[in-house]
Amino acid sequence: MKRLGILLLLGTTMAGVLLYTGVLRDAEYRRLIAVGKDSLSKGESFLAIEAFSGAIALRGDAMLGYLKRGEAYYRRGELAAARSVVADALERYPQDQWLQTLSRRFD
Repeated sequence: MKRLGILLLLGTTMAGVLLYTGVLRDAEYRRLIAVGKDSLSKGESFLAIEAFSGAIALRGDAMLGYLKRGEAYYRRGELAAARSVVADALERYPQDQWLQTLSRRFD
């Protein structure tokens, strides 16, 4: 009975840690996206690219970081880098019609 209680406590603690970590990661992702958007609006494309890259590192499953980083490269005139970011996003989301259209614009 005592072991069951310890296992239950340990399991609950681990679940709480994982939940807390996920919440922190999501908050940091949103912060980096906001920093990137703000930097982009100020014409600070290098800072924007760094922020969006950080957001992608945290949440590689979220398309917004890819799209905004591609936009930042595009605004810098770095079309090859913008094309590469769109290709990466399309690799992760091959069925996305908007990405397919955007990718064809680079051809």
